[in-house]
Order: sequence, then C-alpha cells, then structure tokens
Amino acid sequence: MSEPVLRCDHLSHTLPDGRSLFRDVCLEIHRGAWIQIAGPSGCGKTTLLRMLVALQRPQSGAIFWNGTPLDQVPGPLLRSRVVYVAQSPSPVSESVERHLTRPFHFRLHRHRRPPTREQMRLMLDKLGLEDVPWDRGVDDLSAGQRHRLALLRALLLTPQVLLLDEPMAPLDRGSQAKVEDLLEEVRWENGTSMVLVSHQEPVRKAPDTVFHLEAGRLEPRQRK
Repeated sequence: MSEPVLRCDHLSHTLPDGRSLFRDVCLEIHRGAWIQIAGPSGCGKTTLLRMLVALQRPQSGAIFWNGTPLDQVPGPLLRSRVVYVAQSPSPVSESVERHLTRPFHFRLHRHRRPPTREQMRLMLDKLGLEDVPWDRGVDDLSAGQRHRLALLRALLLTPQVLLLDEPMAPLDRGSQAKVEDLLEEVRWENGTSMVLVSHQEPVRKAPDTVFHLEAGRLEPRQRK
C-alpha cells in the first residue's frame, strides 16, 4: 500500500485538568479515503482535526504529511493541501463571489487560475444553492448556506485532504444528501481524502471506515 497522505503515530495529549484527551492514538489517511470520526461531545474530535492541520500540537507522538513530519512543513503550504472547515464558519461582510475567489488572490495561490463563474455556479447548484446571487453578502446567508459555501470554498482549492467538523449539523436530509454526493464525486475525480467529524448517519453512502473516539482511545467501529 502507498504512503498515507496523513499519518498519526502514537499521539497523546492531556488537558490542564489532568484528563487524558488522547492516549497512543494512531491513524492512517490514504489517498481518496472517506473516514468518519464519531464520539461523545468533548472527547477531542475537533482537537484531532486541528492537530492534523497543525493548528494544535500533541504533547507526544508525531504527525506526518506525505512522510514529512508536520512540524517541518511550512504552515501555508500545509494548509493549502490539507484544508480544515470549522463547524461554525464565521460570517464575513463580502459578496458570495468575492468570498469564493479570495483564496486565489493569496500569494500561495496566485499561480493558479481562479474558477470561472460557470464552474462555481455548477457546484453551487449541486449543493442546493442555485438561488443564491453572486452579490449576496455572506453574512446575510443562513447558517446552513454559509456552511455549504465554506465547503465549496475549500473544494475549489482541490486539497489533498479535506477535514470537516460536523459538516451536516445545520443541514436537512435533502441538503445533506447533496453534500455527500458532491464529496463522493470530488474524491473519485481528484483523489481527495475526506475526514468528517459527525454524529449523523450518512444519507447516501457509508464511509469507508468509522472510528469511535472516547476516553482517549480511537478505535474502528464494527460494522453492523
């Protein structure tokens, strides 16, 4: 099997109150994988996602991106290839079009051609956002619309790995199905690995692997 895109080796992390958040956690994320991480509130699911993109550091153990220790990878490069979408994207005072194209004005992406309106509209339609006009302010959208817009913004960067924190939480089942369909399409077309923290069961296709995180342990959940 090829080298995983991301690999966690024996991560351990203790909170200031003495509670062990992780104990010897190991995880491999291969190209095109679809992984869901479940577990009770406060068990460390979001912290694990943030560690995978170097927004937080484990107290012990190591994380590797394409075989290179994460602490040796420049932050902007890592976060252009491993993209994290938070559970509650912050509303911003700019238009939908400006928000989607803004990353392509950053130095790291200036060599890349921004997506066309046609490309963006096609993906907006697939996410059920066909009625959202280009000049609508992002801060005028509903929570579910903002969440899907944040997902689309991440997908436009064609990341190697997409880290999604409760991506289905503000969505009804119809919108959830649209999101799952687009994620499935992107992972097969681009080989993007998907790692989702979610309490919700999928509407369309089950993940390749579901892990359960609790009491510091990350274990694969047995299929029924």
